Amino acid sequence: MQSVVELTLGLLVDLFPRAVSRAAAGRLFTAGPDARDQGSAASSAAARWASIGYGRISRRALAPLLAALGVTVLVSDPYAQLDDQRFIKFAARGSSGPRPD
Repeated sequence: MQSVVELTLGLLVDLFPRAVSRAAAGRLFTAGPDARDQGSAASSAAARWASIGYGRISRRALAPLLAALGVTVLVSDPYAQLDDQRFIKFAARGSSGPRPD
């Protein structure tokens, strides 16, 4: 379970505007100051993460970790009981229930 959380977190970090893997590739294959990433830093506090399904990995490890980093956690699972007040339950498109703003 821990390795899945680590991989997912790493992939999520790579989605931020600085795009870690593209920046690293640019530094490896380009010489000089132009190799630096000129993008702006992303804030995890402005990020949202939607979980389609709320299984063991999401419930016990990934969602609490992301919430601790300041990420807004949205959960779409009709059978899920959300005990953590930091998470927002919403309905996926085509189903009834509250929608994220």
